[in-house]
Amino acid sequence: MTKALLLRQATASLLAVVVLSACVSKQVGSTAGSPAAGSVAPTLVLEHFLSAANAAASNDAEGIRAMGRLFGTREGPLSNRESQRNVEQRMFVLANLLRHEQYQIQGEQIVPGRMDEAKRFMVELQLRNRTVVVPFTLVLSKGGQWLVEEFDAEKITGR
Repeated sequence: MTKALLLRQATASLLAVVVLSACVSKQVGSTAGSPAAGSVAPTLVLEHFLSAANAAASNDAEGIRAMGRLFGTREGPLSNRESQRNVEQRMFVLANLLRHEQYQIQGEQIVPGRMDEAKRFMVELQLRNRTVVVPFTLVLSKGGQWLVEEFDAEKITGR
C-alpha cells in the first residue's frame, strides 16, 4: 500500500470516529448515586421488562431470564439474590399477569421520600379485553442499575 492510500484510510477512520461521537447526544446509562445522569435509562428498563414479560408469557425462557435481571430492589437484581428456580417461577407468574397487546408510558412521577433513588411510571396496558393504567416503580440499585421494583398488580387483577 502506498503512503497516500494509508493516509486516506486513516483520515476516513478518524472522520468516522468524530462523526459517530458527535451523534451521541445523551448518555443512557446511569451512574451510582446519580439518578439524574441517565434519566432515559429507567424508561428503557421498563420497556425492556414489558417486552420480556410478553416473551416469557409465550414460553420464551430468555424472556424469563431477562425479567429476573430487570426486576429487583436497591440491593440488586432478583437473579443475583435468589435461586434460579425461584426467579423463574416468580417471573413466569408476573409474565402471565403482565401479558399485554400494547402499552404506553403515560408519565413519570416522583416517589416522595425516595426522590434520589426511585421513579414511578404510569403505564397504560391494553390487555385482551380491557385497558388499565398500572403504576410501576423503578429503583436505582446500589450497583447503579435501574430495576423494576414493583407494580400494582391489583390494577390488573381487579382485586
